[in-house]
Amino acid sequence: MRRLIVTLVLACPLSWSDVLVGFPRTTTSHAMAATYESEMRLYESVLGEPIDFATYDISDTGAALKIAREGLIAATPANTQPLIELGLTPVGYHAGEATMVLAGQVRKNGLCTRVGRLENASMMGLMAPSLIKRSPIEDPCVRYFPDTSNLIRAINLGQIDAAVIASWTLRDLTVESKVLAKGTTPMFAFLSASEPARFLRMFETLQADAAKSTRDQPIKAWDMGAAARYLQLHRDLSD
Repeated sequence: MRRLIVTLVLACPLSWSDVLVGFPRTTTSHAMAATYESEMRLYESVLGEPIDFATYDISDTGAALKIAREGLIAATPANTQPLIELGLTPVGYHAGEATMVLAGQVRKNGLCTRVGRLENASMMGLMAPSLIKRSPIEDPCVRYFPDTSNLIRAINLGQIDAAVIASWTLRDLTVESKVLAKGTTPMFAFLSASEPARFLRMFETLQADAAKSTRDQPIKAWDMGAAARYLQLHRDLSD
């Protein structure tokens, strides 16, 4: 990966020829680039071209569409069907599921429990209402945060009592916390408005190599099963 686009604010079309791949920003851009570095190298090996990794604000549909016109975007489960309806073509997805947890402490003596969460468009935000409802918290005071980094910081500083986070970020908590509820959600889907057939072939190649992979969520080409799953999720969220 040659370049990291730390914060993507696209006012005009990009001028370079490298393939652009954008993920919704849930933590710092550098941390995300490190997390997905091996995946970007897989893409480069199949495409035979350098990859530029970008992040975009999860609520900024315009930025997501601009990236998709230059290359490929990862979309959260809640945003996948809306982006398809805006004309993007789905080409691949992370198979499997991600575990989300509501972690922290329940306040006693009639005090409301301060719960931090992300917006609905994120995977953590998608699960938040259900997890809060199924937890032992009787009187939640919900506060929204722009990304996971700020959410983790708030609970570690004692500004909130509990937070809806991905299970793999439990290690980042420095205060005593209990898992109060947990659930699973589908993973990222990948969409493009630029050469979707080419990107579909890339995911088909990666899927063919999946037997050699040790990934928990293997990369797969878009199929009818995925289409039905994300569409049903969208309908469930719309009810």
